[in-house]
Amino acid sequence: STLSTLYLSDMKTFRPLFGMLTLGIAAHTFWKLYRGASEKGGSAGGGSIGRVVLRSFTPQRLAFTYGETEYRVAPWSPLVAGALISMTASIFGVGGGFLLVPYMTAILGMPMHIIPATAAIAIFMSLVVSISNFIAMGAPIQLDLLIPISIGTVAGAFIGPQINKALKNSWLQAIMGVVVCGIGLKYVFF
Repeated sequence: STLSTLYLSDMKTFRPLFGMLTLGIAAHTFWKLYRGASEKGGSAGGGSIGRVVLRSFTPQRLAFTYGETEYRVAPWSPLVAGALISMTASIFGVGGGFLLVPYMTAILGMPMHIIPATAAIAIFMSLVVSISNFIAMGAPIQLDLLIPISIGTVAGAFIGPQINKALKNSWLQAIMGVVVCGIGLKYVFF
């Protein structure tokens, strides 16, 4: 929030850079899909949502299973990524999901069926801190926009999990790639 107010008073300079970042993320998502790496270990298909079971957690490794597949993550990676993504999201005034979800799929190799709940909680925490900082620095809240956006957000939050459950992992990643690509094109060209 502080960096945004100090250095981004004119977003025209940074919009193309932000757009290029999102286009790079979209390209990486499509590349991983093309290579077939997104279906690591036969991730669950449409409708087969299973349980996530924690196997171990040490400073060196977090291990959990989802379905028949075990996933291993170095705990430092999400810590660093979370800090960088939250800072980037706060600088540009965006939620951060467009960065966090691709990170969790492409870098951590997690299936799309288990990412939304984790990502939503992380984004919520980041947004609470960011919003508090912006309000403390005197940023106004536009209630005339907030109310309809909030209604749409709640509706989408009910519909989204049903779509997630119904689609295959590869389809979810492809849709995410298209959305992120659209965001990038908007920031670069419009």
